[in-house]
Amino acid sequence: MGTPAFAVPTLKAIFEAGHEIVAVMTQPDKPRGRGMAVTPSPVKQFALDHNLPVYQPVKVREEAAIQRIREFAPEVIVVVAYGQILPTALLYRNMAVYGCINLHGSLLPKYRGPAPINWAILNGDRVTGSTTMYVTEEVDSGEILLKDELEILPTDTTASLGLKMSEAGGALVVETLRRAAEGTLMPVVQDPALVTYAPMLKKEDGEINWGRSAAEIDGQIRGLYPWPGTFTSNGGAVMKIIEAVPLDDAANVGKPGTVLAIDASGMTVAAGSGSLLVKKVQAPGKGPVGAREYSLGHGVHPGTVLGKVS
Repeated sequence: MGTPAFAVPTLKAIFEAGHEIVAVMTQPDKPRGRGMAVTPSPVKQFALDHNLPVYQPVKVREEAAIQRIREFAPEVIVVVAYGQILPTALLYRNMAVYGCINLHGSLLPKYRGPAPINWAILNGDRVTGSTTMYVTEEVDSGEILLKDELEILPTDTTASLGLKMSEAGGALVVETLRRAAEGTLMPVVQDPALVTYAPMLKKEDGEINWGRSAAEIDGQIRGLYPWPGTFTSNGGAVMKIIEAVPLDDAANVGKPGTVLAIDASGMTVAAGSGSLLVKKVQAPGKGPVGAREYSLGHGVHPGTVLGKVS
């Protein structure tokens, strides 16, 4: 059970491990892209390419959908970013003998919720990872089965880290299935005292506050790429920041938000602590360009003050 590209490596790993896949469940086809053409999900496309049976209930909680799943007689149900709340009938070991197993993109009980990869980068973590667990009624609260750690590089974005985690997650799920079949899994109850949350992000979370440190702003840019993205304002005009690098310079180099210098490498902007070399930006309705190129066409020069400070 899965829908986005993040779920495809797990399906691929299960398929290549030789397991019998009695059904691939994914969200109904939806309009996507600029032309809004009705398009199958990445998981469905993989299933079609490999002649796997596909089932796409509009609401998985309806009795007809539950009965159809019961007819598949699954020994195990694997869930990766499916996109719907599952009915009680599917949870834990209520239907499948080896249980309903979920892959989550954090080292639980840290970062329960829908945006764990984003928040790991936003909070400046250096290590994250994946967890397999039983699916229960409370989101991401089931017994932990296996974990796998992954280093967060200083250049990682949510996109790059998510890609690495999806690949590693597929291997973790296959290992979980192997141990489940052997009877060697040792489920561990999550410690409530260690629980933290990774709530859904909103577009307004992307507005840069130049009063924060350069390192914090860098984490915001990487953690919110590609969505919802980070932005600032230039005299009222929105300027989306695509790529930047924090600089190890003096703690106070100018009023936060002030453009200190512009050269071929980019636009240096003062932060609350240190400064940020903005390398690539984007104006509304335009493609990404180098910061220097943007400055020439949008009246940005040393001394220009960007955005907000609080």
